[in-house]
Amino acid sequence: MKSITHPLLLFFIVIILLSGCQHTTEKQNENFSKADKNSITLLSINDVYRLQDPSGQDFGGLARVRSIRAQMEQQGADVLMLHAGDFLHPSFNSRIFNGLGMIDILSQLDGDADAFDNNMIAVFGNHEFDKKRQSQAHLLQKAIDQSQFHWLDSNIQWQPETIQSDKLKQTILRKINGITIGFFGITTDIQHPEYINGFDSPDATAQRLVPELRAAGADIVVALTHHWLPADRALLTLEEAYRPDLIIGGHEHTRQALMINDRWIIKADADAKSMVAVDISRNEDGAVLIEPRIMTLHSNIKKDAALDANIQIWDRNAEIEFCKSKSLPQDCLNKTYGLTQVELVAEEDEIRRFETNMGNFLADSTRHAFKDCGADAVMINAGAIRLNHNIAAHSSINQKHIEGLFPYSTGMYAIRIDGAVLKRMLQHAVTNWTASGHWLITSGFAFMHVPELAQAEHVHMYGDDNELSPQREIVAVVPKYLISADTDQDGYTMIDQSMVVDCTLNGTELKTIFIDSLANQPNGIQPVLDRRICNTQRNICQ
Repeated sequence: MKSITHPLLLFFIVIILLSGCQHTTEKQNENFSKADKNSITLLSINDVYRLQDPSGQDFGGLARVRSIRAQMEQQGADVLMLHAGDFLHPSFNSRIFNGLGMIDILSQLDGDADAFDNNMIAVFGNHEFDKKRQSQAHLLQKAIDQSQFHWLDSNIQWQPETIQSDKLKQTILRKINGITIGFFGITTDIQHPEYINGFDSPDATAQRLVPELRAAGADIVVALTHHWLPADRALLTLEEAYRPDLIIGGHEHTRQALMINDRWIIKADADAKSMVAVDISRNEDGAVLIEPRIMTLHSNIKKDAALDANIQIWDRNAEIEFCKSKSLPQDCLNKTYGLTQVELVAEEDEIRRFETNMGNFLADSTRHAFKDCGADAVMINAGAIRLNHNIAAHSSINQKHIEGLFPYSTGMYAIRIDGAVLKRMLQHAVTNWTASGHWLITSGFAFMHVPELAQAEHVHMYGDDNELSPQREIVAVVPKYLISADTDQDGYTMIDQSMVVDCTLNGTELKTIFIDSLANQPNGIQPVLDRRICNTQRNICQ
């Protein structure tokens, strides 16, 4: 049966989504769902790397997710809990416990640490495969074995005799209150772990599984996806027989809500700052209604006390184990490396979409470090920076900040390119402008970002007001990730390792550059914005 959304309801949903859903969860005692005998509520989170909000603002987090689910169930709602991928890595806790802390906490979102949660479904994200070597496959297997929920692997081609579990499902059918929902999953192919032979394309997966689920009795088919929004949009332009009725996804890190061919694509903010809620019911005519919304997890939503206590234990044990591994005192993460006189902006919705003072400081420090190698420019993919919160003005920058900022090894390399390649890189940076990790943090040049046209324009090097010539040769410093044949390069396939120039500093870690730069300014850093990236929606650009 074709799913529908009432036109008047659609109007109000759009208004709520566009307003940022700031009032969706203002009242602690609000009825979060219909909670009637004819409805089902789907709750979804995505891209959750931390067990709790690390910013100190008491905002979001999995203990609040548990609280909302519990309250809905207490009100009589039938709830299915979804996770649209990216949770095992990369976080400080996951570096210490290989994601098992996250598995334990997610397994308790039903309030029971021991029972299998038959009403929770997760799809694999690309960061589930950060441990990509064949010799590391056992780490993922252990995480699956210890989980208490289902995993969708609908488009993953595992190597034989590697990852195996009866928790892995190609599709899942749930019949609740007379409505049958069919689920399948799609995982992006940007990672290439050795224990996976490949990934079926999103279109091929939908063409195979949507008819199968409908034939099995699904009233509506839900695609739980972890890939870029354009791939989600493409699914809803397939022939009618292959289109899912609803896409709940992840990967962008910022909330997304749009309708294509009368069907919703909806995603929440990263790190459980918000969550998706979808009420599914029948109207008097028997048609299925799909009513989505995004709920911001404000601080006035009380944390589930039991889950929060377990989260505190996991995070504290991670700190202790880290310090122990370094043969340092238990409070080693409080070690101060420097001071900041201004607020450093590192929240992902900013540092992955705009010029920020934290980004400027990192890029400028790198260009200065590589000055003897003739560095003209620096370009760092924003996905290398993972703090996802701001550092307050007049505060210390400590070891915990450092570990949060740089969860990966980020060796920097000088390469020789020309102006035409630099412009192609900038054009890729502004494509799919949804707080994605391929956004570039820059130094040494300026340009105008025109979001409404998805264009990077008026590129010029520092000290030169003329448009950058396509033939001009430039020494640019970039992370190894962007030129490595062993990665997806964040899409920067216009550069590669053959372009590396001889430089004694090649391989220097971005973390080391940051720490050294802090030490060189003992009175505190004060990075500013200088409109090197002038956004025409935010700035007056000339």
